[in-house]
Amino acid sequence: RFVRHAGKILNFGLKSSAYWIRFTIDAFKDQISQKKWLLYFDWPNRIDYATLYIPKFPDGGWFAREVGRILPTGPDPHPSTPTAFLPPEAFIQPVTFYLR
Repeated sequence: RFVRHAGKILNFGLKSSAYWIRFTIDAFKDQISQKKWLLYFDWPNRIDYATLYIPKFPDGGWFAREVGRILPTGPDPHPSTPTAFLPPEAFIQPVTFYLR
């Protein structure tokens, strides 16, 4: 169950609980608006891991982009740095993302 947050900043403190955040981005009206989006964690050294679920178009399903300090670095030498992502090409309607 999702509950709307009334404030401007989310701050749950340091907990072992998993939180889900759902947010929707409106469709782009023109190509000028199609820039990279940045999802930034203010204290990345305190976030063990987070997963952003990005919808796949047009076939459905989800891409999962993981970041965090306990994940193996693999090809990314800085796994705790902010994540930039491009919105899907078929961004002609509002798109909902999920973050865990």
